[in-house]
Amino acid sequence: MRKILIAAIVVAAFTLTGCAAHNYGTLKESHEVTRQFTEGDPVSSYAYYYYGRANKPSAVIGIDNTLKFESDLWKPVPVTGDALASWIDSRTGRISTHSGSARYGGRYQGAEILDPNGRQVGVWYSKFDWGVIKFPEAGRIVVYSPEERPGALDKGSEFRNKD
Repeated sequence: MRKILIAAIVVAAFTLTGCAAHNYGTLKESHEVTRQFTEGDPVSSYAYYYYGRANKPSAVIGIDNTLKFESDLWKPVPVTGDALASWIDSRTGRISTHSGSARYGGRYQGAEILDPNGRQVGVWYSKFDWGVIKFPEAGRIVVYSPEERPGALDKGSEFRNKD
């Protein structure tokens, strides 16, 4: 009887974990998104937000206007081509000199933000090559701070978004 109970608990845990994983989006590196940012070519159907200092953000994201986006960490910014270009040093592709992903060598890179079904719902431009994107319910997106590495949210971080 005890073995059956343990087996049932293990199966339930894997089932629940598998369901929970379907609420997360991913980042897919994109040279096209990098180009959009470096050439000051924002997507008109996206609302833009930055994380960090206004003059030297750690990351900039664009979220499809059809999604509800709430965050105390990301600040909205009216993005024009000139605004994007003013953030980026065209010689280095960097916004600031702070370190980020070792793989990026401090450079900022673009990525597509994909929903759990693989559909593009936004863009990401950051020195970090990771991001935690959650879809707690249909039509709603939560993007955690870039310092939140995947898996860090389970450790009681002080940088959590409200969801």
